[in-house]
Amino acid sequence: MTINSDLTHAEGERLAARIAELEHERRHLLAVIEILKEASSSLHFIDILQAIARKLGESFGLDRCSIFLGEKGGRQVGLVASYEDPTIRNYHHAPERNP
Repeated sequence: MTINSDLTHAEGERLAARIAELEHERRHLLAVIEILKEASSSLHFIDILQAIARKLGESFGLDRCSIFLGEKGGRQVGLVASYEDPTIRNYHHAPERNP
């Protein structure tokens, strides 16, 4: 029985691609688990959001990661957590409304 080397090479490439895809997914799932662990360790909402912003920034190699919460009706938006500057909390801004 002869094994076709092209088929074997193609299978090897597919397997390597699948392994890389699974490793990428594993890293994302580990980041989610870490976020959940940190969120469960605090009762303060803003601390939880800060931990989420930090972990997302670290896990995905981001330069910036911020969490904004909008007021109902859209009159104000607040920057509540920031990866690049953890000291920024509850910075409120009233965005200009376009007619």
